[in-house]
Amino acid sequence: LNSIFWRAVIKFEHELLPSNQLTFIKGDQKILFLLDVGNGYKCWTARTFCEQYLPTINKIEAKEKVLQGWGNWGEVVRNIIETTLPEEILEGLVFDHLPLSTWSKGRVTLLGDAAHPMSPSAGQGANSAFEDAFILAKCIELSPNIESAFTNYENNRLERIKIMQNHSAIGEENYYKSVKNESTNNNQTNS
Repeated sequence: LNSIFWRAVIKFEHELLPSNQLTFIKGDQKILFLLDVGNGYKCWTARTFCEQYLPTINKIEAKEKVLQGWGNWGEVVRNIIETTLPEEILEGLVFDHLPLSTWSKGRVTLLGDAAHPMSPSAGQGANSAFEDAFILAKCIELSPNIESAFTNYENNRLERIKIMQNHSAIGEENYYKSVKNESTNNNQTNS
């Protein structure tokens, strides 16, 4: 499952976007986050499912895509996108990857996104990288050699990370379920 995102951080204040809050809006296979990051700045992120990624030609085209996709989501959403200068918009992809069975080979090991990339839906990417670094350091400190340190590191981390990656993938998939399909499924369940 892949999704494309556009995001920016801009100076923007509105009475419907109070300080210290995250606003999450879900539409049909699209989502939008509006996050207060302090001092009158807001971070917005628009994401949608994509089967095939065709990068935009320039920043103006990126802004136009966001306005086409989210501009009718209300005055506040339209205003924050319109206020954003095209050169402030970042575009990229979110990928889910199947868990790896090993992160180490010889005297090299991986941690963080290099070992276990996951979508941001569970909010565990940075946390898990910090955990990896802590556990890896402890394993190096307590092991007689680097190879056994890496084995101990993997034994301590692989299962926990697989759970996080799977949870993240399910969360990401749920973002892009059709609103129409959810309504149909809920009606069938309630019948």
